[in-house]
Amino acid sequence: MLRKINEMHLYVTSHCNMGCLYCSDSTKRAKLTGNQFMKIETAKKFVDLIFSNSKQGYIDVVFHGGEPTLQTLEWYQLLIDHIEHQASNYNIEVKLAMQSNCMAISNEYMDLFKKRKITVGASMDGPPDIHNLTRGKGEEVLANILRLQEVNRLGGVICVITDCNCDEISTILQFFENMGLFSISFNIFYSVGNGNQLPPLSAQKIFDTYRMTYEYMKATAGKKVIERSVSIMLSKYVKPLTKEENLKNLNCYSPFCHAGILNIICDTDGNLFPCGCSDYPKFKLGSIYSLDRDHYLKTLRVLHEKHDNYSQNCNNCFANSICSFSCPAFREEDPVTEKHLCEATKMFYRFLETEPPEVVAEIAVASNVKHGRKDN
Repeated sequence: MLRKINEMHLYVTSHCNMGCLYCSDSTKRAKLTGNQFMKIETAKKFVDLIFSNSKQGYIDVVFHGGEPTLQTLEWYQLLIDHIEHQASNYNIEVKLAMQSNCMAISNEYMDLFKKRKITVGASMDGPPDIHNLTRGKGEEVLANILRLQEVNRLGGVICVITDCNCDEISTILQFFENMGLFSISFNIFYSVGNGNQLPPLSAQKIFDTYRMTYEYMKATAGKKVIERSVSIMLSKYVKPLTKEENLKNLNCYSPFCHAGILNIICDTDGNLFPCGCSDYPKFKLGSIYSLDRDHYLKTLRVLHEKHDNYSQNCNNCFANSICSFSCPAFREEDPVTEKHLCEATKMFYRFLETEPPEVVAEIAVASNVKHGRKDN
């Protein structure tokens, strides 16, 4: 059941040094975990479990939190040594990554990133004044993101689109261009956890986000800021995937995602979950100490089960080739956003039909993003 895993996430701490307005941890792992920091023994056992069972030639190891830079440097040194040892034992290629809020990165951490070749994904919701509406400390975050970029350790920037910044898409994209930050992912906000303080985005606002992003990439011929979700939709619009291709390219942007199949996470207590969105108690797959195949597969079936009208309505929908089908983990808690994403996707497909096909194709090719992964 773990033989296809090629991406493993470690929630190295439940602590965070920020208080984002839309944080979902208040209803998920923050209440589930007892240990605030992952013990090195827990981390090593998780590594051993995945490396000894995965039959893949490569594994992406991602450090998450909370805020992972709150863990000690010594902890990372010990764990990375262990990862490299096991990678050699099992002949597996490893890539190390971290997702950070980038609010406070010491020089020592910068040295760790450089020496250990850790790629850092950042979070920033636009220019500091816009970012501060939901997250705070925008100037400090920007300075650290630019430091990471200077030493070639920045992997990209996640920008959550909420009711606070959805009307500023053009401003946000121009800001990222001015900063030389060209790899961006707009994550549509889900009203979960603390996020239920904010209203779900309407279908019109989600569509406007897609449209304004497309208009920017059209104006820049896809050669400046590349926004991931719209780029993938354009790629699939130009060349729709077959059913077989969809099954071979499981990711957050496909009808059936990779949670628990290619991807797995471990919390500070050693509990295992399919992905960072599905780390609710009801989706617990087991632990690093005990895994039951029947329970594991039953839990995945519950997570990935489609609603009753999926076969009839979704399979036959004119826009299904570009649809991400929303996040299955958030469907129960925020069904409104799922509905609005569906409507917005249809609106965007109709919009693309009014655009010159050669222009859409040009942007899709220039953005160089296909099927949920960026081509090298």
